[in-house]
Amino acid sequence: MHETPRPRVSAYASVLVVLALATTACLPAFGPGPEPASEVTTDTEVSEEAQNPEPSPESEAAGAFTAEPPEDQSHMGSATWAFPFLLDWESETHGNGGLTILSHDASSCQVSLYQNQSLGVQGDPQSTLDAFASSAEDNGATGLAVTPQPVVELRDFGGTTAQFQTELLEYTGQDGHDYTMRVSAQWFEHMELIVSSSCQSADFTARSEEIDEVMDGVEVQRFI
Repeated sequence: MHETPRPRVSAYASVLVVLALATTACLPAFGPGPEPASEVTTDTEVSEEAQNPEPSPESEAAGAFTAEPPEDQSHMGSATWAFPFLLDWESETHGNGGLTILSHDASSCQVSLYQNQSLGVQGDPQSTLDAFASSAEDNGATGLAVTPQPVVELRDFGGTTAQFQTELLEYTGQDGHDYTMRVSAQWFEHMELIVSSSCQSADFTARSEEIDEVMDGVEVQRFI
């Protein structure tokens, strides 16, 4: 069916809004979406091998995609999210600013911005993504498939970019619908930032331009 083109917003409806820092865990994401479960409770350091695992012979033989790790952002100051106000998207903030959800008015799509502050311990992006996927299953997702994706670069305050490790999650939610979720994570000192874009699978492809428009306006705000 041919879809009637909808008016696009060529400029943000207002300036970026900086989220307040959160010191508690985030609330669960929408509906069948998972809750991050990446709270750090140990002083164990993450080895270089753990952060940059060698591809297995099986994956190389099968020609599987191996994602390059993102640049280490951990020693460049703490950070928080800034996000755009766009027409056709409604924002809600939960958990004292620890979670902001941008919901698309005309589809099932949502962009969720999480920030979690650990107490004196720094994690790593892959551990965050692993915990996120585990949390999805804990919250009722079935048939979960996780696929590594290329590093996502988001605007960084000051004209540079910050690299986020990224995975694609495909699963069936508690409501019986199939969902696709792209999750990106990075640590900035002791602040864990996660951004996910999620829709029912049919909407994820059909609404990719709308999602990209939101992501183009998301910005990392640094505290040096």
